[in-house]
Amino acid sequence: MPDDIRDKSKASTTPPSSGDGLTTAEDAAADERYGMRAMNICEGYCLPSLRELFRGVSFCGLDMMTDMSRVARIVHRRYNWLAKTDPMFARALGWTKAMADQPAIVELPLLEAAVRRVLGRFDKISWPTGMPHPRLLSGLRNLHLRIRFYQACTRDRQAQLEIAGKTFELISATNSPQENKSLLTMSLGWLTVESNLSGYILGADETLHSGLVGVQGEMLASRLSAALGPDGMADLFRLKLAGLLEDGESAPKGARRFQAAKLGGGDAPKPADSPVDSLVTGPSLVVFPKVGKTDDDRGRAAERSVEKFVGKAMPLAVCDDMQAVRRALLKDFPQAASIIDTLLSDVAVTRDGQGRGYIHFPPTVLIGQPGGGKSSFAMALGRLMQLCPLVFGCGGSIDSMFASTSRKWGNGAMSTPAMHILQNRIANPLIILDELEKVSTGRHNGALVDVLLGMLEPRTAMENHDQYLMAPVNLSGINWLATVNTLDGVPQPLRDRFRILRFPQPAAAHLPSLANSLLTDIMTARGYDARWIKPLAQDELAALAAHWPSPNGSASIRALKRLVEAVADARDRSTTPH
Repeated sequence: MPDDIRDKSKASTTPPSSGDGLTTAEDAAADERYGMRAMNICEGYCLPSLRELFRGVSFCGLDMMTDMSRVARIVHRRYNWLAKTDPMFARALGWTKAMADQPAIVELPLLEAAVRRVLGRFDKISWPTGMPHPRLLSGLRNLHLRIRFYQACTRDRQAQLEIAGKTFELISATNSPQENKSLLTMSLGWLTVESNLSGYILGADETLHSGLVGVQGEMLASRLSAALGPDGMADLFRLKLAGLLEDGESAPKGARRFQAAKLGGGDAPKPADSPVDSLVTGPSLVVFPKVGKTDDDRGRAAERSVEKFVGKAMPLAVCDDMQAVRRALLKDFPQAASIIDTLLSDVAVTRDGQGRGYIHFPPTVLIGQPGGGKSSFAMALGRLMQLCPLVFGCGGSIDSMFASTSRKWGNGAMSTPAMHILQNRIANPLIILDELEKVSTGRHNGALVDVLLGMLEPRTAMENHDQYLMAPVNLSGINWLATVNTLDGVPQPLRDRFRILRFPQPAAAHLPSLANSLLTDIMTARGYDARWIKPLAQDELAALAAHWPSPNGSASIRALKRLVEAVADARDRSTTPH
């Protein structure tokens, strides 16, 4: 994104793209400046430009919502004077003001539509000065494209295709080799994500991360190169991807500058150290100590997928305010006070070798009635403690859906836990094994039970062999929570590795707290501002109490949610004009 929408509070100037006459040293200097900016962006000092986002730099402060809010604040401040020029402009600026105050993913389509309509009638607007600001149209186009990038990260498949095309268009002989490699892998990564990962569970915030997109792109590029050969790749992409040519191959005229950027090796200048390394100042863990057998294309692809983290420490998430976490959990799950205190007491006493605290609790099973809120509690715990929770449904699952697969296969990949660590860049995420009692025990394609046994045992988890990396991976930092309705279907060896806690059934006394929490979630999902949602009135609570708990004594949270949705529907009808 050019200067029109750049946060200048602490941002350094983005270095210009390399020219045709750049030497290798100049390329390396440009890549070093890029690496420094990437580090500042991750630390929240400045906003990434649109081009930097296309290259794979993370959002400001590693958070898309923060990035959206800061961009919206700058746009609204800079162009607020245009609100009187056109109703469409006024509407678009109103949405940017809402995004600045309280960014929300569900409102992105509305903002995108408003900006798109402004662009569609740009020439028909009556400008106060007789003509628009010369850079305004460029700024609006870049704002629209940035919004589309946000939508691509929220799994909008059409936006993902659009971003893939725009990213590929940026590949040019005027760029440094490293920049072209980044753009290439990200472009292919968006195509891979759009076609294969639209339903993949990607973490607590349900957004795609640039690291996962880049990894997918490198894998696809390596497979294309192996299948088509250097000449086929050059023909397919009209010389833009000539950097894929192997050493000793003759590059077509005009493609020599891309030799250093080929995937799988070469002497391309390396950027500054990964921002992750610079941010690790507290407790940490080396998750990927090495990669085995990297002397072929698939080995090099496996190495590239984790190259920034091999032998380097990854941060362990910490909890700065356990009292705040406890209060928030009790508000939504008042019946679970004993479980909350048990888990938080585990965290309070966990220390690394240097006496620094971090979040870790032993593998734990939550057992309770169906619909009692076990999975929701586990997700809320993970979100509040910033553990990037991942829900894995165990119903009928086999090990090939969770364990690593050999790189000898075309669909070789790291294990789900290793990929989740890589994607979220913390060594102790939360993995939730949902409905563990329904796990398949058949061994025709391998058993998930056998895979979990090694991952749950602390000693073996420290050196869990990954078939794709052909090397041990340290999974000992992972926090494991499982949910079951009954222990009958859980094999005894697996049961022995878990601490078993009974998740309490809510009672009628918990109704006001639970119902108001559900109402806030439901109304917020429908687009209401949480600040204007009124608590349930006494007559509404009385109506709920008449039906919950049910006459047979069941106090299902799912059943209560359906009742609260009926109350929300009634409120919607009462506020809708006739």
